[in-house]
Amino acid sequence: MSKASVNKLFVNNDKSNDEHSMMNIGQHCSQCQELDFLPFVCEYCGATFCSKHRTIESHHCAKAPKEKTFVSQRYTGPTAASLFPNRDANRQQIEAKLQQPSKPTNILGSNAGKGNVFATFTKFMNLQKIKNNSKKKFFKKAVSFNSTNKVLEAAAIRKEAKGDAKINVSDRIHVWCVYINPREKAKDQSSEDEVFSNLNVEKERRACWVSKQWSVGRALDSIADTIHIVNHNNSTNDADEKLHLFKVNETETPVLLKSHLRCKDTLQQGDTLYLVRGHL
Repeated sequence: MSKASVNKLFVNNDKSNDEHSMMNIGQHCSQCQELDFLPFVCEYCGATFCSKHRTIESHHCAKAPKEKTFVSQRYTGPTAASLFPNRDANRQQIEAKLQQPSKPTNILGSNAGKGNVFATFTKFMNLQKIKNNSKKKFFKKAVSFNSTNKVLEAAAIRKEAKGDAKINVSDRIHVWCVYINPREKAKDQSSEDEVFSNLNVEKERRACWVSKQWSVGRALDSIADTIHIVNHNNSTNDADEKLHLFKVNETETPVLLKSHLRCKDTLQQGDTLYLVRGHL
């Protein structure tokens, strides 16, 4: 057998099979019947489509869902406003509330002294400022520890102060305490306005010490016991009989000291605290 005859045994002359195998690579689109070598299969109807008709909208898929539902996830974490509060706006809101007591009959308000401690303390401050004829003069005395006489003030408060002897000297915070009782009346049946106006802060205040490790609630109990003020905070549910502690900040705004706060974070040496009875 010649060499040419041997070569013909290993040569495939069937060109039709080659062409047929190339045609089997792609598939016809179910929509336009066009041959596509990279066909797409619809996940809903299972039909094969070209790139033009691969979406459910383009081939009008009958088995596709009518609407796509999305579950909205509402954010419940902290907001920027809670992380960075506007202190000026908060102070303005407090001042606005203090200046607008319910059912006022005069510039001081008629409900002060009838239980609402904010209204009571506001009325007291207003009457004291009128009596002293100067807002700055009154508050300068009220926080006199920050004045030029702070050295003498510190010596005086330490000399007069009383409190729990078990508290270490290094843990003591010395404060002035003034009791404001809206129900107190003078012997001659003077009005509440006269009682508040005639109250002399410097004469009526008492020096006490509390522990910086205490809560404000415990400090209030200790102060009431030290200056002999009736305290029903731990034995009554009557909100009108509750005692509360106030102080005046640098902006001359009343600040209610919450009972759960720590004294070391709330009080400073020489602060003047006001005990006021009534509901919030």
